[in-house]
Formats: sequence, structure tokens, C-alpha cells
Amino acid sequence: MKKVSLYVREHSTRKLVRANSKTTYPMDATFVLRYGGKWETLRGHHTFAEASVAAQRKQLNLFTGEETITLSPRPRSGALDSSIDAYLDSTAEHKSHKTWLAYSKALRGFYASCRCASLAAITLETLKAFVSKMRKENLSDRTIANRLANVVCFLKTHKIDVSLTHPYVEKTVRAYREDEVRAFFKACQKYPEQWLLYQFFLCTGAREQEVMHVHYSDIDYKDSIYNVTAKANWRPKDLAEREIPIPTHLVEALQERRKTATSKLIFPMPKGKHAGPHPLAGRSLTARASCPRLQSSVRAIIIRYGGPRWTLRLWADCRQPGSNPLLPGCP
Repeated sequence: MKKVSLYVREHSTRKLVRANSKTTYPMDATFVLRYGGKWETLRGHHTFAEASVAAQRKQLNLFTGEETITLSPRPRSGALDSSIDAYLDSTAEHKSHKTWLAYSKALRGFYASCRCASLAAITLETLKAFVSKMRKENLSDRTIANRLANVVCFLKTHKIDVSLTHPYVEKTVRAYREDEVRAFFKACQKYPEQWLLYQFFLCTGAREQEVMHVHYSDIDYKDSIYNVTAKANWRPKDLAEREIPIPTHLVEALQERRKTATSKLIFPMPKGKHAGPHPLAGRSLTARASCPRLQSSVRAIIIRYGGPRWTLRLWADCRQPGSNPLLPGCP
């Protein structure tokens, strides 16, 4: 009889280790079953007790014959196309959709430019040809470097010792003056949804994916806390939930918006789907604010003013009587 073993995936290294009852695991821990040379990731089992029950049920089903072990046929050894497919399948299972999409674009583009049928046939010249193809497509140096790095990571996973980097200029972002930020939010006030969206970014310092998936239930209106929590179809970066203090004026704005909300998402698209900051909307707002220097990168406002130190400072300032010049609308 095949023995069923229970493993848990470590958050930092993503390494699989044997699970045991003496360890306390976070609620978003990923448990994996191992039996008959096969790995099976458990979905919807967030505690060790639930995962243990699932392992025992699997063991019983294998013993009684209700389930049989069917191993997928192994891909052709070293075949490039099947290796890419298997790698992307693994990425889709263990990484976010955004990460999978980045690897998919890189590897699909590499495969289209590569005439190699096997991994062993890939050489340094193969990578150089891939870079030349991306240059002809007028991709930026930063995009070329990122996609090349993804391909090299894929090759290293398959023990292919071929590496290449592409240089690019690391652009610096200048911090905006207070009058520019005030002008931007003054323009935002004509469009309540955009004003609330960028205020949320500024006051929380949250990541784009976090803002896209924030629910009204994530806000503690009494203690002025934004709870970054995992959702059924999304997990936070590094699988770590956290709490972020937010200023009073933002809490009040969210409470007011909640009265007429038709979606559990705070910032949904018209059809109720997830939404993030729209770059065109941002450029339009900076144009109305008459801030030419802001028009190239609205997100730099968030980067410069939305970091942890700024967030804590703005939170402290806004909870005190008076007005904060960086946050129009702050009580």
C-alpha cells in the first residue's frame, strides 16, 4: 500500500518540508500530499488538522481502491516545448497570475525565436538571438532584461549552464514638491472615484494587487486599520497578511462610499471585476493639474509618498486636529 505523507511549503524558500502537529502554521499555509511518486497540493485546507484529515482520507481511499494512482506520462526528456509547458504549469500552481504571465510572455517569445528542439541544444548564441528579436520588436531595455532573466531562470532550473544579462539604465524618480501633490489631488477632487483611489494608495502605501483586491470588510472602521488579507483567488506577497493604519479622513470617505456600493470590492471595474489605477486616467488628471513633471509617472507619487515612513507620518498627522497640506480633504 502506498503511504501518504503530508508536507507544507515554506513561505520564504517555497521548499517542501514534512508537516508535524507540534508546529503552528499560518492560516494561509499551503499543504501538499506525497504518495506513489506524485505530489498533490491541497486546496481549501488551511490548518494542519484539516490537512491531516485530507491525508488520512486519501490513505483510506487508496487502501480500499476507491482511488488509484495514475501517473502522468513524462514529457520527452529534454524536449524544449514540453519543458516550457511543464514549467509554466508549475508556475501557475505555485505563483501568482501576474508572475505566471511574465514567465509565459518570456518563454513563449523565446520558443518562437529559438530553433532548438531540445534544452541541450541551447547555447549563448541562442540567447543573443532572442535579445535581437526583442530589439526588433522595439521593447525597452528594461523589458528585455526582465524577459531574459526569466528565460535564464528557466534554464537554470533544468541545469542548463547558459547565462546572459542585458544592460539597462536604472532610472531615478525625483520626489515631488508638496505644491505638485496638492495640485494633483485638487484635480482628483472633481472625480471622486479617482480621488479615493489615489488617496488609498498614498495613505496605505499598498501594492497595486493589494488595492485591486481590497474589500470593504478588510477595513476596521473603528480602529482605522486596513487589513491586507488573502482572498479565494488571490494571496498577498510572500503569503504574509498585515495591518496598515489609515487616517481618519480616508476611513470616513470609505464609510460614505460603502453606503452606495454594489460590490464587495472597494475599487471594482464597471462589471464588478478587480481594478487598479488606470494609467490613462492618471495622465489625464496630471494634465488637468498642470503638472508636466507628474505626467510621466503618476505612480511615483505613491512610491515617494506612500512608503512606510510617509504612511506612518501622514497617519499621525491626519489623526491630529488641523490640516495636512499633502492630503486635500484631510480634516
